[in-house]
Amino acid sequence: MKKDKLLGFPSFFLLKVICIVLFSCFFSSISIAQTPKWKVYNKDNSNFPGGNFLTSNAYDIKIDPTGRIWVATWGVAYYNDTLWTHLHSGNSGIPSVELYTLEIIDDSVKWFGCWNAGLIRYKNAVFDTFTTENSQIPNNLVFDIDLDREGNLWIASGSSVSKFDEVQFTNYQLGYTAYTVFADREDNIWVGTYNGGLKKFDGFNWTTYTKENSGLPDNIVLEISEDASGMIWICTWGGVSAFDGNNWTTFTAPLVPSNITRSIYIDSDDNKWIGTENGIAKYDNTSWVTITGSSALLEGGIINSMNMDTYGNLWIGTSMMGVYVYNENGIVSGVEEFSEHTADFHLFQNYPNPFNPETVINFDLKNDAFAEIKVYNLNGQLVSVLLESEKPAGSHTLYFNGAGLCSGVYFYSLSVLENKGDLKREVKKMILLR
Repeated sequence: MKKDKLLGFPSFFLLKVICIVLFSCFFSSISIAQTPKWKVYNKDNSNFPGGNFLTSNAYDIKIDPTGRIWVATWGVAYYNDTLWTHLHSGNSGIPSVELYTLEIIDDSVKWFGCWNAGLIRYKNAVFDTFTTENSQIPNNLVFDIDLDREGNLWIASGSSVSKFDEVQFTNYQLGYTAYTVFADREDNIWVGTYNGGLKKFDGFNWTTYTKENSGLPDNIVLEISEDASGMIWICTWGGVSAFDGNNWTTFTAPLVPSNITRSIYIDSDDNKWIGTENGIAKYDNTSWVTITGSSALLEGGIINSMNMDTYGNLWIGTSMMGVYVYNENGIVSGVEEFSEHTADFHLFQNYPNPFNPETVINFDLKNDAFAEIKVYNLNGQLVSVLLESEKPAGSHTLYFNGAGLCSGVYFYSLSVLENKGDLKREVKKMILLR
């Protein structure tokens, strides 16, 4: 199920912005006979949707029994063979808001969790919405959902976790924001909170694990999963931990590319794929390998969700940058071919980075073009417009001063309107560190 889907919570969670992303050295890089193939889908190169943010967010990825890829984004998008279909308020019962989580029960039943729009059930072609106005759900902000073995839906919303048995909600107040929920194979309910640590519910009693009373490395818990041996894996802001009920083992940088571990996918071979604030690490229970994005995303990419299809393609949901598809064997199969645009421009990484308070942004244009450079915060809100004008071909330099801004992660984008009328965009991440 989906656990960390957020680019950074919208305004409700602005405190994410003030947290500093720590850069780490990479443990290793993938080395294979041929260069890994990547495919990428966002609103600039395909019909993948974009919302009120800079580009396309993909918070949660699930695969249905037919192999169709479903993505919680601005509304819901699904991919089947060659095209994305976007469901939103204009063509379905899905609201045009950010959806943070989805759960596929079967071909006829799906659940969606929304930003301030509650919980949505799609059953037999009918959409039912559960909000604080028409049900007992305690909060309309739904971060995560999971299904236990008895068919009960567990919902992380606001500062509560709820069980829904198709008739009524049973709500448990936690005192901290419930950010992720997971039902293990014994139907213990695990809840990851924001600053309240990890909570376990056995059906009768709650147990709380924090960095103060256990081996949990941080009290911000972003995702939870279970491996083939029954080990519980926990993604935190202090690394990823494995917990067997008694003992804790924590993995931190440089084994993972960032200690802010946001998502985990455990494949059929029991490999652990760990999504972080700065790329992905794979653990085969013996050794670690880091996947970075020299040719695609993962250079500074925020990884919200991962899932693997029957072809062995890893589908990767990101903040701001859409959906990436990766195959460690070097060939992405069963997915529409996508030829990357041969850029007529290039946006360079800012320097210094991290910076305080001023940094330099360079970019090149192959041809004369209308160019825009804008800066956004982690919530996708516009912070500054550095350029909006026609620029000649050649190299250009701009300066960004972050005086007055909080420490945290920011994005800067170069948008170029080419002569043929195509709008192309490149995005990079920078860190303001005071």
